[in-house]
Amino acid sequence: MIRLVFNGYYRSGTTVMYRILKESNADMLALYEPLHPRLFGTDIKGRSLLLHGFNPWSCYQSEPFKRIEPKYRSHHEALKKKHGGGILPFEFKEIEPLFDLLHSLEVDVILQPNNCHFVLSGMAEKYGCKTIHIIRNPVDVWISATLSLKAKEKLLAKLIYDLRTTFLGRYVVTKYLPKQNWIGLRFSLNVDYRRISKRFGIEVDDDDYLAKMLVNWTICNYHAFKQSDGRKGMCVYYEEVATNPAEWLKAMSDFSGLNFDLNHVKIIEPKITRDKKLRKFFVEKLEKIGLLDLVKEFYPPERWFTGGC
Repeated sequence: MIRLVFNGYYRSGTTVMYRILKESNADMLALYEPLHPRLFGTDIKGRSLLLHGFNPWSCYQSEPFKRIEPKYRSHHEALKKKHGGGILPFEFKEIEPLFDLLHSLEVDVILQPNNCHFVLSGMAEKYGCKTIHIIRNPVDVWISATLSLKAKEKLLAKLIYDLRTTFLGRYVVTKYLPKQNWIGLRFSLNVDYRRISKRFGIEVDDDDYLAKMLVNWTICNYHAFKQSDGRKGMCVYYEEVATNPAEWLKAMSDFSGLNFDLNHVKIIEPKITRDKKLRKFFVEKLEKIGLLDLVKEFYPPERWFTGGC
């Protein structure tokens, strides 16, 4: 049965929290990104080793999952085709057949998706589980999804990443990277933007990938935040968890009833770009798109580098 759904937008600290949950609850089945469009792809393991330094997909080789894999694959593939390559459900009924299979398992299940923002309350109601949604400031989400990824592969990108709060670094982050087509292919950016744009009537320049990311980041986090009622759903902030992990691991443990072992605090490495000029640029861009009021409701910009609403 599903016990906990730990959700968050891409590059918001979900993987490190998955690792803590998995290692802290060894008797449970912790499933990493169960709606990932390439979940059953052959290239996904190597990519994750590069990104995270471990293979989070090994959970899908477990005996409990293998028993439901054929049916799960069938539903997963149909959903991927329906959504145009990525999977971003707006209605719980879209993913209900998939998660019903997981809930039917005799072992306790932890899910760590990156795209259940709109269906958290539906999952909590159907399965009687708790949900936790984590939010990270958009400056670092953008940098982590673009520059820091390249920094793992290329020396020049690493140098620019280290200089990201200088004039040159800010130029790359705010002017150069938003025009790079490859970014639209990462983390379902283009696919999710098309669905969100059509659903909510928000349109930005098709060649501005930072604007697209801000649309996705805002709408996804806003709707997840609104479902965090403090009873079945909890909202936490990456910046608070990263800077005060012992306090927040205990708070999440108390809320969920699951173990967040404090011995794993050491694997949480705060990565926060505390730069007022970058924040000012992002705030102005959000205002231009017409999303700033929504952002102020769930993560006021003055709190981006410290955390909390």
